[in-house]
Amino acid sequence: QNSKSTVPKSTVSAASSRATRSGAIPPRRRMAQNYLVIWVDGNIDENNNDCRNTLAQLRAVVSDVNVCTSPEQCAQFLNEIDDGKAFIISSGALGQSL
Repeated sequence: QNSKSTVPKSTVSAASSRATRSGAIPPRRRMAQNYLVIWVDGNIDENNNDCRNTLAQLRAVVSDVNVCTSPEQCAQFLNEIDDGKAFIISSGALGQSL
């Protein structure tokens, strides 16, 4: 003898769908471990909220973010790193000096 459920299928699927959404684990962001970001800008003020927010967002993606305030400081830093990959973010005026 086959037993049949008395709960309509639409109720079951809606309940299981809600359970899945509420217990879902948010997706993880992948962090780029093998990269270095160098932010070169003469106007960087790490006490400024906008600057801190930008640094926090960069560090959410790349663990190693360095701040340089002059092209010379950036060049010196690049000469000191060993065979790594670096991305440089620079302002217009300083970017021309690099």
